[in-house]
Parts: sequence; structure tokens; C-alpha cells
Amino acid sequence: MPLLFAFHGSPMIHVKGSFTHEGEVGKTFFSKRHSVLISNGEDEKLRIWSFPEGKQVACIESLCLDHVVVFNDGDSLAWSCLEGIYLSKISNLKEKVLLTPKRSPPKDVVEIKPIITGMSVSPRGDFIAYVDAYSGLHMISLASRTIVTVDSGKKNGVFGEIKVVRFSSNGPLLAYSNAINEVELRTGTELKRVRTIGNLSDRIRHLSFSHDDKYISVSLDSKATKVYDVLSGKEVCSFQDFVIGEFSPVAHVLAIANNKGRLRIIDMTKVRVQEQEFSLSWKSVNSISWQPDGRVIQIGSNSRRIRFFDSVSRKEILKHSVGGDEQ
Repeated sequence: MPLLFAFHGSPMIHVKGSFTHEGEVGKTFFSKRHSVLISNGEDEKLRIWSFPEGKQVACIESLCLDHVVVFNDGDSLAWSCLEGIYLSKISNLKEKVLLTPKRSPPKDVVEIKPIITGMSVSPRGDFIAYVDAYSGLHMISLASRTIVTVDSGKKNGVFGEIKVVRFSSNGPLLAYSNAINEVELRTGTELKRVRTIGNLSDRIRHLSFSHDDKYISVSLDSKATKVYDVLSGKEVCSFQDFVIGEFSPVAHVLAIANNKGRLRIIDMTKVRVQEQEFSLSWKSVNSISWQPDGRVIQIGSNSRRIRFFDSVSRKEILKHSVGGDEQ
């Protein structure tokens, strides 16, 4: 079913709150189970908001709180800070379990930087892959609580910084940026090498799989987003000046954004890729995410509040109805 008609006749949603951080908004996630939105930001706070009311219902503050992942069960979440990676429940944030060896803040350091630079959870919620800035890519088994090293960050005798890791939508693959700016694909649990995509000649900023794992989008520091066929490794299309891209969880639709307030929706199902572009307002974009039903897009940017965009009506939504007229 085409995405445009998937929500025909569905009730309108009224977004009421401002969903505001004290600095730039980082990543956002939606829990369908609890009807809440989870976000982190430059203010080093993890906030949980009721949706669509926009009321903050919980908040965690921790030094270098930089990455958050939400499990498919809609209740579990993991978040990283200077101490390591914690596992907790949206329904009970006070109870938390440290999954990695505890670290203490370094002494006599003027600027403390995050140690965990990337994190992803498997679709079944049994593994967490994470990138340690000093020791490479690792994977935690949540059943045994054991940690294995996937890639130390050394490639062909060259040490490089691994920054990005992402499980595929259905779990058979793990993708990450290796030391020489290739996208390396491995099997999700056995960690056997499948293939590499690249060399991309620039640092990789973000990875996203389509809902059926047919495509992977690769966003680069050089302000370009490229889409590849996962099976063949061949480039399908490329978008210059767009710094981040994220596939819909339900369709071959890609949302990409640039640092000039532009959001573009790409339909990959057509013989020729069809694009629609929309002008919003931000100076830098940090993240794009979709709600689980593929209707609402959330955007984290320098504007300090989470931005919402309706993929059906093709309008930004704030304090007005999704799919309807402004209130």
C-alpha cells in the first residue's frame, strides 16, 4: 500500500507541547507501548515526554549522556554516559543496570568527551553493539552479560576511529564504519564478514537500513547521503548537501535533511526515484527518526525543540492536527 494512502480515514493527532531541550536536540525515539517520546540533547539530559501532549514525565541527567536506544518491546532502553552503558525501563527509570565496566571521570581534563560514540540494539533485543572511542566496536549479550570485541579499529595496519554502528531492521546484519571509511557488513550474531561498501573517502556519520534490509543509506561528513543495494553493494542514488538520512520503518521511503532547513522525502519504489522537498527552519540537523507506523517524522536540530513532520499531509506539525487543518 502506498504510504500516502496508508492513513486514509485515521483519526487526527493534536501535538500540543513544545518538546524543548536546553540546547540542541540529539536523537529521538517513540515508544508505541507507552505513547511516549524519548529524546536526548546537548544539555546531557534524557527526557521522556507524553505524546502528543508534550508533558515531560521523566528526566535523567548524567555527564556525557550522548546515546540512547529503545528496544522493540517498547519499554526497555539503554543509554550511555561517562560511566558506561545503562539498561533500564521506561516504566521505571529509577532501576538501572550497568552493562559495561564502570568508568570514572578523568582527572585534570578541561573538556570531558563521550567515550561511547555509537550504539545500536538488535531487533530482538538480545544484543547491544556499541563503539568505544578507545577500543573499537564491541557487542554485549544481554542474556549472558558478556562482552566481545568485534573490531579493534585497526584496518590494514591503520588505526582509525569507528563512530557509527547499526543493526539491520530484521537483525541478520550488523553494519558499521571501519577504520578506512568503509561500511562493513557482518552477520548479526555470528559476526562473520559479509562484505564491505566503499571506500567512501570520508567519515561516515549515520547509517540506516530500509524496513526489509534491501537498502542501506550512508550519510557522510562531506554533506552527502548515498543509498546502496545491500545484496550487491552497488550505489543506487546519491544526494549532495544532505547530511543525514533515515528510512521509514514500514516502506521504501527515505527522509533526508540538510543544514539549511530542507527536508526531502524520497520514494524508492518508483522506477525513477521520486523526490519531494520541503522548506523548514534550522541551521543544523542532528537526527531524523520515524514513529513506528511510518506517519510522523521527528527531527532533532539546533532549534532546541523536537520538530515534527507529517509524511502524509507533507506539513510540519506543532500545536495543530496531524493530517488536518491548523488549530
